[in-house]
Amino acid sequence: NMRSPNFIMQRVFMPVGQGAFYIEKFNDGFTVVYDCGSYKNTSIVEENIKNSILDTKKIDLLVISHYHEDHINGLEYLFKNFDIDKMLMPFLDLAEKMESFIDADIHNNSNGFYKDFCINPEKALKDNFGKSSEITFVLPEESSQPNKIDIQNIKDRINSGDKITCNVINCIWAYIPFNFQDAKRTEQFKKLTEHLDLDSVDKFRDYYEKNKKELIDIYEKVEGDKNTNSLVLYSGAYSNIKTTTYSRRKSFSFTKNISGCLYLGDYNAEGNQKMKELEAKYESFYKEISTIQIPHHGSRDNYNPRLNFKPNIISVISAGINNKFEHPHSETLKEIALQNGIVILVTEEEETKLTQSIYLRKTYR
Repeated sequence: NMRSPNFIMQRVFMPVGQGAFYIEKFNDGFTVVYDCGSYKNTSIVEENIKNSILDTKKIDLLVISHYHEDHINGLEYLFKNFDIDKMLMPFLDLAEKMESFIDADIHNNSNGFYKDFCINPEKALKDNFGKSSEITFVLPEESSQPNKIDIQNIKDRINSGDKITCNVINCIWAYIPFNFQDAKRTEQFKKLTEHLDLDSVDKFRDYYEKNKKELIDIYEKVEGDKNTNSLVLYSGAYSNIKTTTYSRRKSFSFTKNISGCLYLGDYNAEGNQKMKELEAKYESFYKEISTIQIPHHGSRDNYNPRLNFKPNIISVISAGINNKFEHPHSETLKEIALQNGIVILVTEEEETKLTQSIYLRKTYR
């Protein structure tokens, strides 16, 4: 019952198929969205936005994991129809901006907004929608002592691992972002472009207009997976508030007595090194995590069995029906099953939507 005095929030994994669109809406209306896109299919994202719990015209915090179209191509519709108060995005250095711009051009070449958005989001929002949003970039660096920042006083840059807290009606909630950078790819890209002397966004853009093919060829030459940068986000009750998560779908429902969720975007957890980095950041929250978003639509190249670090983790995979990438990979599904994870596949079919309602747990003496 949403009107119960114990109700804290509703978390919804939206059925956008081969993409990512997740919403958390608190009992006082405070709303957070993590990613908003679907591969080559903006109309399905628009339909989902229209039929979602986003009933006010305001989103308090929009979090973007990375700048690939299947995670952001719903943004245009979102910006046209909603006021977005604050945004949380991974900080990009100049070379990463160039890479993102070229990638957006290859995949979204009819659309100038996404290219501009990668390299100068403030300007892109103003030019395209006449809107502004307070943007906070998450640096890949960590604070030696993570800061606790109230969302109302968030600055334009924060460190990975800082705790963003929100005071909602009956509790305090925390969001903990990490910007994992793939320095190896960017180093290669820098080496291949250093002779061009592109030391500002403007120089890069001028050069790109005239030598687009050359830069696309360089970008295509860079080895390694383009999906390794991702802003990962932990969402959970702050301090030791006791919570219950009631998960439901048309065909089933079940309850867990913790409510933390780890959103992994397209993080690459496959290797030991990458997995160790992730564990180092989030292990202290493991006891609070009941749900994880399996990275990169269940690709075997991003999954690590250690993500399912205890039995019965609700393991959400967003993937399109019969998508051409063959996600989720059978190997990933097998590994999750061997770890006794609960696989929930969210496709573009409405009945696959997963809704979690989170309540304060009554403690009985």
